[in-house]
Amino acid sequence: MVNRRGKGKGRLIATGFASPADDFLERPLDLNSYIVKNPSATFFFRYEGEGFDLRNVMNGDLLVVDRSLTPVSGDLVVVVCGDEFILREIKIKSRKIYLLSDTGLEDPVLCGNFEIWGVVTHIIRNLRHK
Repeated sequence: MVNRRGKGKGRLIATGFASPADDFLERPLDLNSYIVKNPSATFFFRYEGEGFDLRNVMNGDLLVVDRSLTPVSGDLVVVVCGDEFILREIKIKSRKIYLLSDTGLEDPVLCGNFEIWGVVTHIIRNLRHK
């Protein structure tokens, strides 16, 4: 039974049989809650480049990056190299970190210091080209 307050002093009470479909009702899909698990640590990047073929990342894709996650082997990560953000796949073997380029080969990062800035959790792509 559902109570609904109307204007005035009375109230409305739903009566009758419940619909069998009520058991199958779902909340409306909220993409923000689906994609963003930690709002204060989530950032969006637009990917520009030839594409990251092995992971199907294409020019113009929107990357959802979570800085609160610890990367695991196989994750796509955003790496800060100097003043540039780059996309790499991380491989961890015997406690050593390898950053793979879009060809799947180990890619020497061409800077002395680099930081793994965040983990890519989702890729959003517009399928209708303008």
